[in-house]
Amino acid sequence: MKNWFRVLSLLCFLIVIPINCGFTSTINEPLINSGWVYYALWKLEANGIINSMYANTRPYEREEIANIISDVKAGIEKGIIKPKPYELMLIKKLEDEFLGESNKLQMRLATTAELGTKLKSLSFWGAASYQPTDYITLYEEADVGRGRDINGTEGTTASQRLNKWKWDYTADFQRAYVRFHHRNLSGLLGRQTLFWGPGYDGSLIISDNSPSFDMIMVQGNFWHFKFTSFSAMLDKMWGEHSDPTYRFLANRYLSGHRIDWLVNNKIELGLSEAVLYAGEAQYMELQYINPVLPYYANQYNSNLDNNSLVCFDASFKPTKGYKTYLQFLVDDFAYAGNDPNALGYIAGLYISDPLGISQTDLRTEYTRVDSWTYTHLELENQYTHYGWVIGDHLGPDADQILIELSRILNVDGQVKLIYAYKREGSRTVADRYRGEDYKRIKFPSGKVERQNRLGLRFLWETLDGLQMDLLVQRSFNSDKPPENELSFKLGYLLIK
Repeated sequence: MKNWFRVLSLLCFLIVIPINCGFTSTINEPLINSGWVYYALWKLEANGIINSMYANTRPYEREEIANIISDVKAGIEKGIIKPKPYELMLIKKLEDEFLGESNKLQMRLATTAELGTKLKSLSFWGAASYQPTDYITLYEEADVGRGRDINGTEGTTASQRLNKWKWDYTADFQRAYVRFHHRNLSGLLGRQTLFWGPGYDGSLIISDNSPSFDMIMVQGNFWHFKFTSFSAMLDKMWGEHSDPTYRFLANRYLSGHRIDWLVNNKIELGLSEAVLYAGEAQYMELQYINPVLPYYANQYNSNLDNNSLVCFDASFKPTKGYKTYLQFLVDDFAYAGNDPNALGYIAGLYISDPLGISQTDLRTEYTRVDSWTYTHLELENQYTHYGWVIGDHLGPDADQILIELSRILNVDGQVKLIYAYKREGSRTVADRYRGEDYKRIKFPSGKVERQNRLGLRFLWETLDGLQMDLLVQRSFNSDKPPENELSFKLGYLLIK
């Protein structure tokens, strides 16, 4: 009875005194990292309301979304676009978010409670944005939460991302940057996450699985092309030299560039390249800051042994309401010699309003990452950041099938039914190829862990009020008893 009284008291506190939250909101944020915004844009694009957009490079730019919504409104006024009632609701919500007037200085404060069978944590979140001119924006956000992992377990690291306070609380600054923007060009200096590719559950080359990067980034739109280039500093790692053997602390860096091509209203193509380089006295190299220099070819010509990756992706809308996509990653390709290939694959299908059932979505996606993908003979060159894989969250030697059925309840509410089947082999990103007879090794390798996961999720996301995230999930694991998960996040967002 006392626990229920505490929960009810907390709910009253959240509703009456709104100060801070970990849910997504995008008021005056220059680069958009919001789930409901992504969903609304993807839905409208698949339905033909949005003719075309650079959908496969995230985060989206605020000006980019504002131009898209302005074009949609103009099409509606001219009678060219005739949206359904629920599409009008999504358009109106996007309009309120991106076309409304905003002050030069804005702050957002919120609080979130995560509840299971009892109160798990109370989190605090805040963000501030200042725009001294039309072309410069300063943005920073802070998130104070409980039970957060300090470092990932997918790889090794010699650095520590966070320090824990009392009661297992930590403070994180995932985004903090200065952004310059003028017409079709923009630049960023600071900390930000990236996501490259059309995948829904993950990306093979650059994803939001690892913590954000401290970086310099440049973007530009010209004709039907979008260019992105960045260079970032990563965490430090211990390396080892032989003859004589000694350990050293390696400086690590990551550079990447990408080009998106809107071929027409049905096809979008993307080509990405990334290189991770490290060393005892390594510094950021100008050759990798060069946005148009091919990393792989330059590395081959210079006889360097850095970890370079190339990735191709494409999305295709064969008809209204359907979208297919794929992503193909080459970490290592044995065009000479007998070494194994290190590749990755994503293939997906998205159906909007299947069988004519309005306000509904069906998505299926398959992901596979080969056994030695993201690994490297030099330990400090493994494709990780603070112990998390920079690419897909599955890591090497794993694959997954994901099926998701979702339905819009209203403009703010959505319910999802989720099923996933995952296989994980015994190899990790720290394992290196040592001459094994890989042709005799099955995929996934070694002792394979299999998991069937079934979940139901309810989301409620308003622009300036109550927000909820309820997840009920049951996992069936090989050689382990079934696991149940109940997570309920409740917050209230106050915008000043």
